Amino acid sequence: MSRAMYLRVVTCDNSRECYEKTAGAFNLLFSGLEAKDVHIETMAPYHKIDGHGEMGISFFLEDEAALKAILSDKWEGDVTDSRWANIFCPQIAFMWLTAASS
Repeated sequence: MSRAMYLRVVTCDNSRECYEKTAGAFNLLFSGLEAKDVHIETMAPYHKIDGHGEMGISFFLEDEAALKAILSDKWEGDVTDSRWANIFCPQIAFMWLTAASS
């Protein structure tokens, strides 16, 4: 059974090109994982780090573990960071993944 999930993504910059590359990577990823009702928000400036961008992605997915394995090779709880993990998309600085409770 699919679970409602939300991925918060902070990118290394907030340019249109960065948004397009990041959104394109997620569209391919979610298509391959057969995620449903994927909605990628428009990028906004990230308030904590000047020049970084922030976007949210909501979706329904059955296999959270498969998604986490693709997104990064190291997670601390629901957070991964490019400083200490290999993240699948070079434009991404860090991500938070949350799932709705059953």
